[in-house]
Amino acid sequence: VIMNPQNIQVLVGIGLASAVVSLSTPAQNPNSPEGRFSVTRSACGVHVADDGLRAVGSSYRVEFQDDFVRFVPALGRRAPQSYPINLVTTTLARGEHVRVSGERHSERAREFDEREVRFLHSPAITELWRARPDGVELAYRFDAPPAGEGDLIVSLRFDTDLVGTRDGEGLAFRAEGGFGGVRVGAVTGIDADGRSVPGTI
Repeated sequence: VIMNPQNIQVLVGIGLASAVVSLSTPAQNPNSPEGRFSVTRSACGVHVADDGLRAVGSSYRVEFQDDFVRFVPALGRRAPQSYPINLVTTTLARGEHVRVSGERHSERAREFDEREVRFLHSPAITELWRARPDGVELAYRFDAPPAGEGDLIVSLRFDTDLVGTRDGEGLAFRAEGGFGGVRVGAVTGIDADGRSVPGTI
């Protein structure tokens, strides 16, 4: 099965300040140098490379392209090819109110520091990519309650040759042949007071 592409809807409760989902690479052997990039195990961060902005951890790298964000797991030398996942935020909507609809990253204001990249969809909506040792955390911050009624729906497009399946409250994308893969964790909504509620993928 080739997921090329697949639309994922992330639902979180109304009135939330942010929605959070994480991507990690749990299936690789942490003791094998073949399955890691040249970064120490606990190190991670954001830097400007020759070909653009990147976030890097010991088991992954993230490339911030004009049209998408590419997550590349380090699956080791035995893997027959690289297995990136290209991600695009296609819509942010609540009821009939669509706040974001497939803008190019190059058309948004961008900020970054040593651990985080931020894309400004509007003055009140920010897409955040946070580098962590085991993967990246993707969050959407709403500085004001989104207009509309009902659930807030965040739609992402995943484009990859990895095989995707349900994995508990999240998703797993695995390479055929047992070379490892990527897990998309459960979604969490956090309100302005710090209270959290589970979302749904």
